[in-house]
Amino acid sequence: MAKDIKDLSLPLNKVIELGQVDRWLRGIADIVPQPTDHAEEVMQERELHAALPGVTVAVLDSNAHILPFAETNLIEQSDITRMKGFQHLIQSASRNNVRVDVESVGGAALEVNFEPDEPFSRSQVFGATYANVIPAVIGAKSRLTK
Repeated sequence: MAKDIKDLSLPLNKVIELGQVDRWLRGIADIVPQPTDHAEEVMQERELHAALPGVTVAVLDSNAHILPFAETNLIEQSDITRMKGFQHLIQSASRNNVRVDVESVGGAALEVNFEPDEPFSRSQVFGATYANVIPAVIGAKSRLTK
């Protein structure tokens, strides 16, 4: 009897992990950055260096996001690509024309990186590229009406 209950915990753990990953991906989809304007970025950096001469300023990488899994090798890439949160993430990156790279780190974590300087067509998701995908087409609704 105790063995039967222990066997039931693994699928429940997977369901809990899948829910957490999906919720996390939906949150990341909401913060997809806009493409950067290099002229404005350079001006801000010059102003910062002029205001603080001799001070080294560390830049925070706010475009890298990592979610460690509670249990390794429980969630597969195919599980993630079927999630609504994953679909929202890809649609948001496509809409904003921002590169997004998604990879699983040794089955122990999920990593999402944005590159606002690069177009969506350079995105890599679990090794697959989006070079032949036109931005904003993913998830677009048909404009044809009857």
